[in-house]
Amino acid sequence: MNLSASLVRQFTDIKALTPEIVAAFIEKVYVHDAVVVDGKKQQEISVVFNFIGDMK
Repeated sequence: MNLSASLVRQFTDIKALTPEIVAAFIEKVYVHDAVVVDGKKQQEISVVFNFIGDMK
């Protein structure tokens, strides 16, 4: 059994998002500069998950 499957099994009944859970699943969070597009503020956020990689 690989480490990611073992980790997921630990957290099968999540009632609240805790710092422990975030630290277990997320490696990095990038918050990019805000831009205005068509009069609306937009901001890109990239999340790098452990065992999965980059997700936007």
